[in-house]
Amino acid sequence: MLEMEIAALVRFMDPLNLKTYFKELPEGFATPSVYFPPPEVSSGTHSLSAYSNVFSLFMKVFGKNSAESYYYASQIEKSILGRRSRIPLYDKDGKPAGKSFRIDKVGIKNIDTGVTQVTLDWKTLTAYDDETYIKAVNFFYEGLALSLIHISEPTRHSLIS
Repeated sequence: MLEMEIAALVRFMDPLNLKTYFKELPEGFATPSVYFPPPEVSSGTHSLSAYSNVFSLFMKVFGKNSAESYYYASQIEKSILGRRSRIPLYDKDGKPAGKSFRIDKVGIKNIDTGVTQVTLDWKTLTAYDDETYIKAVNFFYEGLALSLIHISEPTRHSLIS
């Protein structure tokens, strides 16, 4: 799922015409550009059926100078917040999946000359890997299928307890 979210972010920023990098930056890299390092992940429990992962992505936006990098970073922030922090997801073929994920927090910070960091936080929920059980199809009580027997309320309580 994470690959879909990063790909969705890259596609979301297409209108800014930023060169994107995912591995180590090459010598003489292009500006303006944005570097996507692997996100930081912290996990926790959510419910009895799912756990949560909180992703923090520290993108670096590069410009010819600090003003240019900050400008592009602020355009990223404005685009995300202007769309209610929802980033549309795409399937493996690049077609809209009809789903989106929500950015919970956007932060901007100048970290060096010509470099502005954009921090994006979002949360995902994932179902636990449950053990597989064979489920009963029919339940019989004294030879008759339970669904065919009419059980009065007092009898039902006595069967349960």
